[in-house]
Amino acid sequence: MLTILRQKDFDTIVCVTGDHTTPVKYGDHSHEPVPFVIGSVKTINLNTALRFDEVHCAQGRFGRVTGDQLIPLMI
Repeated sequence: MLTILRQKDFDTIVCVTGDHTTPVKYGDHSHEPVPFVIGSVKTINLNTALRFDEVHCAQGRFGRVTGDQLIPLMI
């Protein structure tokens, strides 16, 4: 799929994330930021996060963001 997208005249932004957090302390959904990875199909931009979890993603280039802040990062 990525090979096909790279051949297009336009770029594609890909974002992988969860839809919500469920802290063990509360045992229910919360509004805490979730880890995410965001990138361009055609542009390689290395981030500093080494693992896909809350701690490492928060140390990445975007830090901690909430859901309403995530969409503008992809535009």
